[in-house]
Amino acid sequence: MPLVCPKCGSDQIRSAALHAHDGLRRMLLHKPLRCRECRHRFWVFSPLKPLLLLAGVAALVGVTAWFALDQHTAAVPAAQEPDSLPHTRAAQGDAEAQLQLGLRYAGGDGVIQNDKEAAKWFALAAQQGLAEAQYQYGLALLEGRGVVQDYRAAFSWLEKPAQRGYAKAQYSLGELYRYGTGTAIDKAR
Repeated sequence: MPLVCPKCGSDQIRSAALHAHDGLRRMLLHKPLRCRECRHRFWVFSPLKPLLLLAGVAALVGVTAWFALDQHTAAVPAAQEPDSLPHTRAAQGDAEAQLQLGLRYAGGDGVIQNDKEAAKWFALAAQQGLAEAQYQYGLALLEGRGVVQDYRAAFSWLEKPAQRGYAKAQYSLGELYRYGTGTAIDKAR
């Protein structure tokens, strides 16, 4: 069925441009046309536009559901797997497992973030001489994360790995000397 202008009846019709004031319903469901002879602008129903709109919405819903299900299935097993947490090795006194458990509690990695638990595991690993654990426990004492803030104890714990060449601890110790936190100011050290 050929399209004709509703005003003059001419079949000389071309597509017309969309305008900002056309309205959402018209833009989504209809196609604008213009008569070449009388310049009258009119709308015709476009059966393709609703199908494209429906396909776009379905694709958006599908992608959203896929991401939501993917995140849900990825998040649930990590927190429920007994092997994902080194609790048993840490309870048996393994310093590396104690450090890893402390880092997980400090960052909320697979467990609910708990600074007090993190400080407890850092302290246990630090007492066994693990440099990273001594550094982490020193920072916890310095910032008061999970423990009572104690600058002198923090200085003591940060000094141990710094003397063994642990760079992060050396930098933190230098900052403590610079500002006199937990010790006397010593700009030379």
